[in-house]
Amino acid sequence: MRIETEVDDILLAQAKRVTGLHATEEVVIEALRGLILRAQSEAIETLKGTADSKRNAKTLRKSRELLEDLDDIEVALERLKNPGRRLTMEEAEKELGLDERNER
Repeated sequence: MRIETEVDDILLAQAKRVTGLHATEEVVIEALRGLILRAQSEAIETLKGTADSKRNAKTLRKSRELLEDLDDIEVALERLKNPGRRLTMEEAEKELGLDERNER
């Protein structure tokens, strides 16, 4: 996935200096990883405290949903880093045997 955005030159230079990374793409990916890790840590700590004080089904369900969301974010980040093979809809249908010619 290609993203175009404007980044403060000073902020980017500081991030490169602090991380030792040279490429802007590497800095952005590392920043996203850091955000995810921080969000996961905060969410887990919050959920642990909530679950300890309120052992009810609603709290546990919300905990699972939040952790699933965090897993989805990790998958998305990995796909940004390693996008892999891209297919058109027609190619995907053909590969899965779902094209109209196979249905008849």
